[in-house]
Amino acid sequence: MFNVRKWWFWAMIIALSACSKSNFSDESTDFRYEYYPIAIGQVRVFQVDSIIFDPLGGGVKIDSTRSYLREVVSDTFRNATNELTYRILRHVRKTPQEPWIFSQTGQEIKGKTDLRVQESGFNLVKLAFPPLPGKVWSSTPYVSGETRILVAGDPIELFKGWRNARITVFDTQWEKYSQTLEVQYGNYENAIELRKGVERYAPGLGLVFREFSALNTQCVTCRGQSWRQKASTGFILRLRRI
Repeated sequence: MFNVRKWWFWAMIIALSACSKSNFSDESTDFRYEYYPIAIGQVRVFQVDSIIFDPLGGGVKIDSTRSYLREVVSDTFRNATNELTYRILRHVRKTPQEPWIFSQTGQEIKGKTDLRVQESGFNLVKLAFPPLPGKVWSSTPYVSGETRILVAGDPIELFKGWRNARITVFDTQWEKYSQTLEVQYGNYENAIELRKGVERYAPGLGLVFREFSALNTQCVTCRGQSWRQKASTGFILRLRRI
């Protein structure tokens, strides 16, 4: 039987965003809104691959799964500050042959100068318009770096080290997409912790790839080992548009 509760956890990670304002008002600027198109009736489907690291006794259990996420832009409404807000219906399924199961409702606001997605109590600013090479903005103005979630029963500080988002790649070919931009949300690492968040967007499509990693290790002598080898708790999540 498909575990909807487990998907609620992943939906929280997949759909993050927040509220932010900018005084930028140059009407002659090309804001490049095509990097995140949104309209009622739009459907987005993603393949989701996840790896959970679960400490058990003297070892670590590694649980790898593949599932699918569908987002449907169902309708719009005006929020408390009169901003046009899109309602997003999220559905999940374990295999392409199974029926979609409703997971949760989310919201997205595409303002003049930023993209915000509010879901499950987490808030991040996902994009800043116009997107430019090297552009930096606050991605977590309303999220504490000490915010914790449970992964396999163990608390982990999901946003530790997440400060500013940065566009690291712009208008560049990537995989099958002729143009993409890459946003780096977090890139925090020390001997026992890794927090990393990266997304790719393509014109006319929006989000096409996401990778979030939140890993801890108790092995302080594992120099030279990859995080997959030495992680004792946490997760790696990859999402691809299909």
